[in-house]
Amino acid sequence: MKKTVKFFAGLLAFLSMGLSFSACSKEKKEKYLADQSNLYGVCYIAFEEVVQNENTDYVKIAELMNNMGVKSTRVWMRSNDLMKSPEEMNETACEKMHAILAELKKYDIQIIGMNARSFTKYNAWSSAVPLRDWSDGSYYSEWIEDLQVMWKNLVSEFPEIDYWEIGNETNNKRKYIYEDGREWKTADMTIAQMANVFTDELYYITQSVKAVDPDKQTILGGMTESTGLGSGLNKNFLQMIYNNIASEKYPSTDADDYFDCVAWHPYSADFNEDFFVQENDKVYQVILDNEGKGKKVFLTEVGWSDGGMEREEVAENLKAVYSTIAKRMPYVEAVHYFRLFNDAREYSWGGTATDVGFGLFTDPAPGTKYKDMYNGEVCIPGMPKPAAYAFQELAGGTGDLTILQDYYSTKN
Repeated sequence: MKKTVKFFAGLLAFLSMGLSFSACSKEKKEKYLADQSNLYGVCYIAFEEVVQNENTDYVKIAELMNNMGVKSTRVWMRSNDLMKSPEEMNETACEKMHAILAELKKYDIQIIGMNARSFTKYNAWSSAVPLRDWSDGSYYSEWIEDLQVMWKNLVSEFPEIDYWEIGNETNNKRKYIYEDGREWKTADMTIAQMANVFTDELYYITQSVKAVDPDKQTILGGMTESTGLGSGLNKNFLQMIYNNIASEKYPSTDADDYFDCVAWHPYSADFNEDFFVQENDKVYQVILDNEGKGKKVFLTEVGWSDGGMEREEVAENLKAVYSTIAKRMPYVEAVHYFRLFNDAREYSWGGTATDVGFGLFTDPAPGTKYKDMYNGEVCIPGMPKPAAYAFQELAGGTGDLTILQDYYSTKN
């Protein structure tokens, strides 16, 4: 009898332990949804680097990314580059973009398509938008209708995109458009105005994406802190979005109707592990506090420029940020290092060496009018920097990182 009692007591203890493990597992699953097998990502501004520059070989670029060990890429899919209007695609540009994406898919690289543009009466090249105004006959309501049509057509055209990121740094110096007599002009938005418009954008764009394919995931586009990590702007702006959703002044009170995932850009002048984790955790906590569950997070931009520090220091920061996220930030699915290449053409609009120098590789365009420079010397086109090798080592990539450099030196 004693043996029987002991047996059942042990069985109950075992079952209790199993239930405890199950509860812990469920809690962990609800809190952290990221799959970090796709952690190592890069930003690829493909339209500028390939379509507008016919000297750059997108087939070689995809091979290079595979050699690096890239698992995810954030591709600029701007509507003004790929469309003529909300209703009409630019067939030539789309054909080239499909070819670019096909090369990435060949290597099973996850693709995030980011679009931060729309068609307005002001300028399709601008990210400026009208202020929120749902009164009868308002231009805002007309713009929202065009926005939905535009996104449905964009998503329908590119089924190869895995995730769609809505907007880019929409909490940073965004402008609104207004009519002054017969002329459309722009002015600076307040942070509240940015949040109000962006909440509508998130809902109507997400619904448009889901109408095309309910399995497609949308990402609340990368918030940023213009003065650097630690200002609190990202967590405060995200809370403003949640406040809007809960206010019953928007179409739904369910955050899932607005976005499936969240993104932000944790730029900092230098890297401090504890500070970095602490400040990013604060943003993620906003999600947990408002939804009672976790969501995937993408850090869709982070990086350092060798226009402001030595290349070896950039490489050390890169290693530190990826290692820290893998070790201490389980809610992050992928980190997209900004950016794959330098772009010396940024000098054309007054950009500085800091603006140009974020690339893991030098500008691959050998004939660029604006020369890529480092410490006063002209760079070899397509040359890997120390940060590129650091990335490859962490990501487990293998293969030659000089294929663009060698390709162009042979070709030219």
